[in-house]
Amino acid sequence: MTAGRESLLSERQFHLVWRLGWYRRRGLLLEDGRALDVLFPGFPTGGGGPDFRDARLRIAGVETAGDVELHLRPSEWRRHGHGADTAYAGVVLHVALHRDFFPERRADRAPAAELVLEPQLELSVAELAAWTEGGPPGPEGSPPGDVLARLEELGRARFERRRAAFGRAASAAGFEEALHRGLMTALGYRLNKAPFAELARLVPRAATCGLDRAALERQFGTAAVSLPWRTAGVRPVNHPARRLAGW
Repeated sequence: MTAGRESLLSERQFHLVWRLGWYRRRGLLLEDGRALDVLFPGFPTGGGGPDFRDARLRIAGVETAGDVELHLRPSEWRRHGHGADTAYAGVVLHVALHRDFFPERRADRAPAAELVLEPQLELSVAELAAWTEGGPPGPEGSPPGDVLARLEELGRARFERRRAAFGRAASAAGFEEALHRGLMTALGYRLNKAPFAELARLVPRAATCGLDRAALERQFGTAAVSLPWRTAGVRPVNHPARRLAGW
């Protein structure tokens, strides 16, 4: 595959974007309108054949597994002759970064599903290009070592901040209470972290010990009534009532 510079991203950089999941992993739309969830993007091959092996996907509610091939534009599938190449028979998803301005008709076997990622990215292509710019690829075409090293550094720094914050909370309130508050706050995800954190404060762990389910529901239900829950734009599985029932 050629890197090409008709895009701000090279194919090597695009592979890194796919591998690290810098896009919406849920609620993607294929070119034929079906819904796609990326459960696992696959293992990079670094050699001939499809770019990623053993990906796990959910297409229109049905889970499937197989290979994934990436190109900057959809028409490169035909130009590279993949449809007639048995090495690509296991491809279940063809991912392109940009949509072709004048799409070409395919005369060979089309991939089972096709995704154009640019309209569904969390960051702009320019931002992704800046993030993935780096040194030479690692072994067998793997992402640049300095990019992954920087991501590892950022991840460790974030983990250390979280660890230190939990340590301070455990010192002040005790390990069990700190864990109680931390887990309940996490149930709120992005939109409802604050009300879940306040609910954990109003109903501490000590107040729930030994209670049966009915008593727990009364305890939490009474405290939750006056909290500022946000439900607009929240998926049904993340609704506060469902999260609290799971707790």
